Amino acid sequence: MKKEKDYKSIITLIAAYIITADKEIDNKELDIIYAYNKNYSDIENEINNIFSDDDNKILLIDLVKELSYFPNTIIYEAYNLFLDIIYSDGFCHIKEQEKLKEIKKILPFDDSSLAILELSFLEKSKKSLYKEEKKEDDMFYKKSSNDSDKSDEKKRDILLNGPQFVQKIKQISKTAKFDLKFVEEVISESSNRIVKLINNLENNKLKNHNRKDEEFDGFVSELQRTIKETFTNHLQENIQVLNKKKRSVDYFTISFLGRTKAGKSTLHSIITKDGDDTIGVGKVRTTRYNRVYNWENLRIVDTPGIGAPGGMSDVEIAESIVDESDLICYLVTNDAIQETEFQFLSEIKKKNKPVVILLNVKENLEIESRKNLFLKNPTRWRERRDNKSIQGHIERINDYMIKYYNSNHYRVIPVMLLASKLSEIETDDSIKKILYDGSNVEEFLISLKTTVFENGHLRKSQNIIDGTNFKLNSFHEDINNQYLGLSEIISRLKKEKKSFRDFLKKNKDVYKQNLKGKVETHISKIKKFARDFAINNYELSETKLTKLWEKELLSRGYKQQLEKMISEDFDIIQTEIQSRLNEFLESFQLYFNNLNLNIKKDSTFNTRSFLKIGGGLIGVVGAIFLSVATLSNPIGWTLAIGGILVGLSNYLFKSKANKIKDAQEKIEKSLMKGIEDFEIHLKKQIFQSLDQMLFDYDKSVDDNMGKLIIEAEAFQKLLKTELDFSKSKVDVLNKAMMIRVLQHIKHLDFDFDVNKFVSKDKTIIDIQRDFKKNQITLKTSHQLERKDVIKISELLQCDFKVYRTKIK
Repeated sequence: MKKEKDYKSIITLIAAYIITADKEIDNKELDIIYAYNKNYSDIENEINNIFSDDDNKILLIDLVKELSYFPNTIIYEAYNLFLDIIYSDGFCHIKEQEKLKEIKKILPFDDSSLAILELSFLEKSKKSLYKEEKKEDDMFYKKSSNDSDKSDEKKRDILLNGPQFVQKIKQISKTAKFDLKFVEEVISESSNRIVKLINNLENNKLKNHNRKDEEFDGFVSELQRTIKETFTNHLQENIQVLNKKKRSVDYFTISFLGRTKAGKSTLHSIITKDGDDTIGVGKVRTTRYNRVYNWENLRIVDTPGIGAPGGMSDVEIAESIVDESDLICYLVTNDAIQETEFQFLSEIKKKNKPVVILLNVKENLEIESRKNLFLKNPTRWRERRDNKSIQGHIERINDYMIKYYNSNHYRVIPVMLLASKLSEIETDDSIKKILYDGSNVEEFLISLKTTVFENGHLRKSQNIIDGTNFKLNSFHEDINNQYLGLSEIISRLKKEKKSFRDFLKKNKDVYKQNLKGKVETHISKIKKFARDFAINNYELSETKLTKLWEKELLSRGYKQQLEKMISEDFDIIQTEIQSRLNEFLESFQLYFNNLNLNIKKDSTFNTRSFLKIGGGLIGVVGAIFLSVATLSNPIGWTLAIGGILVGLSNYLFKSKANKIKDAQEKIEKSLMKGIEDFEIHLKKQIFQSLDQMLFDYDKSVDDNMGKLIIEAEAFQKLLKTELDFSKSKVDVLNKAMMIRVLQHIKHLDFDFDVNKFVSKDKTIIDIQRDFKKNQITLKTSHQLERKDVIKISELLQCDFKVYRTKIK
């Protein structure tokens, strides 16, 4: 591709990358590139390499770089084609926009010219989306709504009549556009609130800047991040789901899903009359992307296959197409009905999508003997009741459907796709007819078209209104889970804060009694020594006595022993308190991590944070040691000893023994007074220090937990507000869907604009919806007959209950 004449091939291959950006290959998009490049066959292999994501594909960056060397007129032509492809389905998919930005980085062009060009495509797509329908469409609706009065044969003729069928889908599309406008308003209001909330979170308007504890600041920031992430994800989902509804609003979309080799592509080719591997004009072989074909305003989507090697995961397949689908055709085969196939249906059921099961009965009719047996009795494979009967397969399907789809309101249609396929290549008209009629494909096609004619409006409303409601309800559940989890945290924090305070209060007297007993035991040893000291040193002068007393106290280590005892006891108390904190925090950490809050486990509470609370409190014991150091100095006691000299005259009239005894008692009394004063002051200091330490622990825990509770309650209030809002929107969408249901069964007059009924209707009192259990409970003033309830259950494929109540 070195020559200028090859620029169309380069542009075509770049366009192929844009086509696959949204993981769908649409025949409308293919028609555009094949119309643009008449010589596409020269690069067909390169196109298919891109479509199949083959390792040998030409890289996008290489193609864009090569195109950048061409003149601006060619680049302008390229962007015209790219935008034509992007807006061919009425809107620009986010992935397509990202791919276009990727190209713009390398392929230079005047930004203003490009913006004007893109705006023209955008305006054209908007006009196409909400263009006014002709008046005869309304007449057709009134006419077709009475189809039930026609004979079966007449109805069949209408169903198979192409123009009539196309017109019917256009009528369905008109209703769908009113529904789309309605949900756009709901999503817009929801999205605007989310944007405002995210901006508040980013600007830290909900954050307490007075908080100094970095550990808890980290936790609150993480909680803030989680809430922001939840709302951001929902905002993105709002945009995506709305885009998917816009893309499919003009069509009735039927998606073929099932495991690889189930026959989806064969069914696709039978319906569209294309070859096995074709879409549109060119051949496309791919197992990685959804293949889309628009046929008589039906939008047929063929998915890669559940469990396809190298393809998308089951959940990715569901996310990629189910939101756009009005009906799911799920293919299974009689040779390999496996439970794992039906597990995927739980993904479909989550989105409340109607399903028809197509049982493809495989028999190799290419063997002449088997083909002849089939031609002799082309219905035997469906009607036989021996050991080769398909009834056993159908029963197994029913078991799995109840288990994973949670409903018995569905239909199983058996077909033999190979017979239909062989009819296409058969030259004998009579054999061709037998093969096709015997395949039972016609019953399936009639069933699809009947669904469109009889229930198309409701199916489309399910897709647009209920499909949006599924997303909004999922968001509501996410908020509710976070709200409940946060409520549990707040409750647990309040409970533990009170429990810790009760623990300190309960143990305060115990600690005091223990310390008091230890001090008294130690002081009793000093008192015993003081008695012995008085007996042995009564003859000494006051100065010598004082010095000897001080010396003896120091040598015996009473002060050091006392300090060690106090320090150890305070260490024991702090260890016990910190152990209690650690026990709470470890328990809370485990409890917290088990909550469904989507918070990273490595971003939760750091237990060391609370353990740091008492770290600086050991210093208060130093005040006690200082007091001990002062009071253990015998100066105060020396002053008391001076009292011995006051009563000197009395010594003249007493015996020596009495004089000695008086002197000893005097010294002992003086020492005891000093020791007792010391003991009183020491206890006072110890108790004050203990009170202060316990107060500091209580205050630290109260401050940290209290601030955290205040922060958490602020988030709780925020979530409660959003919870109430999201619930109101879920209720609105539930009501809109129920209005469409009641209109469908003729209990309400039909009106295109569902919003009129939502705001004015008083007959629908309440709707309780359980998405997981697939249940709907309606309270209404309408009198619904049993047949109506059964019909609604079948239409919505759910457990529907109704209670009649008077309007208040």
